Amino acid sequence: MLCCVGLFAGVIAGAYLGVPWAPYLAIPLGAAGGLLGDITIFRAFERKRESKEQQQTAIGKPCSAAILNLKRKKKQDQIVVVAESR
Repeated sequence: MLCCVGLFAGVIAGAYLGVPWAPYLAIPLGAAGGLLGDITIFRAFERKRESKEQQQTAIGKPCSAAILNLKRKKKQDQIVVVAESR
């Protein structure tokens, strides 16, 4: 997203400077700046999602998730009992 914006901003800045070698520096710098912006935004979204998951587990799990966890726990207990009996 922002990577493309940075790329185009680099093209414009490089053309505006008027130095023959400026576009060769401005374009990658603009794209790199946009890429860093993308990474920052996506990391913020990930943190927000993780905090929502933590809040959900603090409040309580939905019924279906609790039932699935009980089934998994029973299967694990059965596996442990079978392994101990051998």
